Amino acid sequence: MPESTPESTNDESANDFSDQFAPESAEQSSFKSLSNLPTIESGKIWENRSTKEVLLAIFKSKKADYAIARMASEDGVVDGEFLITKSTNVQGARLLNDEMIGYPALFAMLKIQHGSYSLLDCSNSPADAAHLEDGLKIRVNQLVNALPDLPPTLDELAGGGGTGMSRMRSYEGSELPSEAEVAEEKLARKSAKADKAEQVATTDARPQTGLSPVLIATIVMVLVLAVAGAFMFLHH
Repeated sequence: MPESTPESTNDESANDFSDQFAPESAEQSSFKSLSNLPTIESGKIWENRSTKEVLLAIFKSKKADYAIARMASEDGVVDGEFLITKSTNVQGARLLNDEMIGYPALFAMLKIQHGSYSLLDCSNSPADAAHLEDGLKIRVNQLVNALPDLPPTLDELAGGGGTGMSRMRSYEGSELPSEAEVAEEKLARKSAKADKAEQVATTDARPQTGLSPVLIATIVMVLVLAVAGAFMFLHH
């Protein structure tokens, strides 16, 4: 009598067949589409090129008209992407190995100290970045000025003061001032303001030694009268 084929074998074959033709997940589809995008630039994130310097270089280069920035930590714990428009605004962000989106995801990426980054051009295929369009609208220069002490919430970032555009224009991406240089610059400004205030106070307190026009006219009149009186006395 011929041996019957176990049902489990048929089930496994069916599973293999269904796995082979199963539809791709959204994440797998995203990875595949991103891999086909042209790379504007890429590099390492480390002590000599922090996320602050990467952002500043993107801002100054003006090459990210519609681009996705990918950032991943060296240990793989943080791996995400965020959308940059006109090299000036971050429109959305998400972590690929987490459900975190928006500012918390962006915060996690910008706090990476050792890892890698790449900037992918989506100008000709905006649909590839549609999943990141969530209206975040954070100015890149806000992030640059806040780093490395980036606040953990968007409300704190929004209340962090001015944009410091003039300071940003004076530095290249590889020539950012150190914390010591920034502190020294602030001290110098305070000292200059104090010297100016002291100079103004000294000027205001200085005694007025000049003669007023009225006093000069009175003295001249007295002298004229005195001379005329003396002249009349001599003739008598």
